[in-house]
Amino acid sequence: MSDPTRDPETSGTANTNKDPFRKPSRRAVVVGTAWAVPAVIAANAAPAWAASPHDFVPCSSGHIYQTVGRGRFLSGSLLGTNLDTLASVNGIVVSNDGHGVVTPTAWGNTSGFSATPVSGDAYAYAAPLSISALNAALNIGVGPISLPVNTPVGLVNQYGRAVQNGFSAGASGAVNNNGVIQTDNNGAAWPDLATLDLKTLVSSVSGGLGTLVGGLTNLKLVIGAVAARATLDACAATPATRQYLVSYVKLVVGTGLLGAVISALGALLSGVTTITDPDNLLSINTTSGELTIDLGALVQNAYPGSYSNKLNGLAPNTALLINDHVITTLTDALVAAVLSIIPGGVLYDVLRATVTGLLTPVVSLLSSLLGGLFSTTDGVVNIVLNAQNSGGPSDFPVTTGAYDVAALWLTVLPGVANGVNLYLARASVGPNPQV
Repeated sequence: MSDPTRDPETSGTANTNKDPFRKPSRRAVVVGTAWAVPAVIAANAAPAWAASPHDFVPCSSGHIYQTVGRGRFLSGSLLGTNLDTLASVNGIVVSNDGHGVVTPTAWGNTSGFSATPVSGDAYAYAAPLSISALNAALNIGVGPISLPVNTPVGLVNQYGRAVQNGFSAGASGAVNNNGVIQTDNNGAAWPDLATLDLKTLVSSVSGGLGTLVGGLTNLKLVIGAVAARATLDACAATPATRQYLVSYVKLVVGTGLLGAVISALGALLSGVTTITDPDNLLSINTTSGELTIDLGALVQNAYPGSYSNKLNGLAPNTALLINDHVITTLTDALVAAVLSIIPGGVLYDVLRATVTGLLTPVVSLLSSLLGGLFSTTDGVVNIVLNAQNSGGPSDFPVTTGAYDVAALWLTVLPGVANGVNLYLARASVGPNPQV
């Protein structure tokens, strides 16, 4: 099987238009579960403002710069509502006027904005989001996205730093008050960060996919902890770096067809609450009959040579691709997981044949479901990792000369007015012109 990964783009190209991110090629594959060392993408090109001899002078002693760093956990649009209008999801912008005056302001709606100075750093501020306020804001219409009420504040932090020597930084998501990405959770598993109700959204689609999803008992996308950080040093040979982390993305599918399989296994499931495959690509809850698919582990298993860090370490604007090979990997894992419950013996072949027959419609459903959701031509769900500004959607402009990165960019029903277009864990820096 050939590797479908696209060639990496030049990540250092600053935004020279008003579009924050480029629409990625669906040839690229995204995977993920591991929470690993963050990918550091260095910008080899000079910022956009450096192209003008009137705006840029090589650094030397005594030069000062106006600098800016930004962090925003959540931005975009939800069911036709521009999240810039909601105060509860505003991010932070920290700017330095070049003379040491550092000012924190809101990124988005300015109402009720507050920021806390970072202890021991006169140039930095943090502004973590309120989970309760965030959930209230996200319950727009049908409320398709939610965050657990016990989500640690440290997973939705926002940070900015701006120094007149030409350096600035921005960060958001699982970052501390110094803007450093947190690569562990004190030894514990990362909690679910956000859940998107795909059943409600996608069942409205006309045609076969909408009907298929409407017949499910559950369909949701579960996103784990995410983080992004960007830095810009106007005096460095390689001025900008962009980092991101995504712990996991999972698809949960509920269907009565799995209930028939569980019933057929009967007493074999006594005391068994979860069925998993040997590679931990999926799990079946024997009580609810729901199937949870770890999309990162799945695609890594399908293409093991390219995705050792799963969702992390990917080229800018890498898009999730669910192709026939990935779907076959999933269905093979499902069959292996269920058949592993059946012990050897006289009845093995009989029960195996029965269970395999019951799994056939489940395999067919999953093939149609994933193929429809993530189709390379007209899929209704698009997931992009390490999204960076270099052209693309024009509804959320950023400043010329800025370097942006979002850990995860999610669209559902692209092109539909009441769809979903969200950036999770966004960081931005620049421009940092000389005064």
